[in-house]
Amino acid sequence: MTQLTDTEVVYLLGLDFIRYKLNLEKSSPFSKYAETLRRVGDEIDQMYEDELIWMVKQLKFDPAWIAKETVYATFDAMFDFYHRP
Repeated sequence: MTQLTDTEVVYLLGLDFIRYKLNLEKSSPFSKYAETLRRVGDEIDQMYEDELIWMVKQLKFDPAWIAKETVYATFDAMFDFYHRP
């Protein structure tokens, strides 16, 4: 079995977290690191809920407007090793 590089692990953790926060990921976390990232993300959301809501309003950010393809395209652009020729 091939071992993943650090960059690939970060990519998979980030993708899992984004899918989880967008409620696209219904399965259990794939590793203890993904589980920790989800838990910490939820804790940060709870701790800073009012500030996050204020920031979203200031940015006139509409989460419903963002298509999941846009999220994936942006995330993939951050990790160009997954780009296909």
